[in-house]
Amino acid sequence: VSDIAEADALTRQREAELEAVRKTGTREEISHASMLARRARMKQRMARTYAGQTETKWELQAIRVGGLGLVAVPGEPFAEIGDAVKKGSPLPHTMFSGYSHGGLGYVPMPEDYPAGGYGADTSPFAVGASQAMIDASLKALKELAD
Repeated sequence: VSDIAEADALTRQREAELEAVRKTGTREEISHASMLARRARMKQRMARTYAGQTETKWELQAIRVGGLGLVAVPGEPFAEIGDAVKKGSPLPHTMFSGYSHGGLGYVPMPEDYPAGGYGADTSPFAVGASQAMIDASLKALKELAD
C-alpha cells in the first residue's frame, strides 16, 4: 500500500486528468481516464484504511462434512489461491470461498504484482500474502482431515 500523501497526490492528478479529458476527449479517452481515476481512489481508500499497518489479520474458517472440506477467507483472493488450496487439500473434495468475513481487498499472486493491473495495483497486501493464505488454508484442512 502506498502512503496516504502519495495516494492523495495520485488521486488529485488522475481526477484533474479526467476533468481535462472530459472537455475535449473521445469516448474511449474519457473511459480510460475514468478507469484510472477510479483505481486511484481505490488505492487512496486502501492507503487510508491500512495506514501504518505492517500486518493484517484475517479470519479463516474451515469445516469438514464427510469428505468435503470448506474453506472461507475474507477479501478477494485471486483464483490461483483457491486452485492451490484445492490441489493441496488432503480431503477428497474441497471448496474455497473468498468474500467471507469482510472485504479486505484483493489478494494477488506474486507474479501479478510486477505486471500491475486492477487487483495488484489496488491490493493492500504484500507479495507473500497469497502464500500465507494458501498455507493457513491447507493447515486448517490438514487438521480437519486428521
